[in-house]
Amino acid sequence: MSPRGRSGWGRSGALLLVLLVLVGLLVGPLRLRMVALVTMADALDLPVVRPAAAEVEREPTRLGGVPGDLYDAGPGTSAVVLVPGAAPQGIEDPRIVALAEAVARADRTVFVPELEVYRQDLVTEDVERLVAVVRALGEERDGATTLVGASFGGSLGLLAAADERAAEHLALVATFGAYAD
Repeated sequence: MSPRGRSGWGRSGALLLVLLVLVGLLVGPLRLRMVALVTMADALDLPVVRPAAAEVEREPTRLGGVPGDLYDAGPGTSAVVLVPGAAPQGIEDPRIVALAEAVARADRTVFVPELEVYRQDLVTEDVERLVAVVRALGEERDGATTLVGASFGGSLGLLAAADERAAEHLALVATFGAYAD
């Protein structure tokens, strides 16, 4: 083979290697964004196809002595505590159910606790309930839990996250529209 032929393969090989490295670097972030987009569409009850989504079972249970609904995607999944705000139907609110199911189908175990805040009652017992749930999930799953709250639920979630009994079991706290006062 002539020197020209070898250098042509060398350039093609190097270009292929660079292309494979770029694809490898982009696949993870793109996959994550696609999962987030499909999860959001699913939570909004838009028709989406999720052939690789986990099967989710919803069952009433108690965690840390707190009643609620567990949306279980199976063993080894990371845990999320979902704390909605004032929702008159509580954990039966169709929006809460749709969101919990969508997040669980993204390979998460979701727990939605029964709280007084659903009836627009802000009580310190709800913060204690959240602390108990976060601790129970952290110990049961042997890992850190994500606490997600919206509106009044976000405020309660922030208060629970500030409690040192829960903090050691938390990986992330996310709120949307939480009240600061």
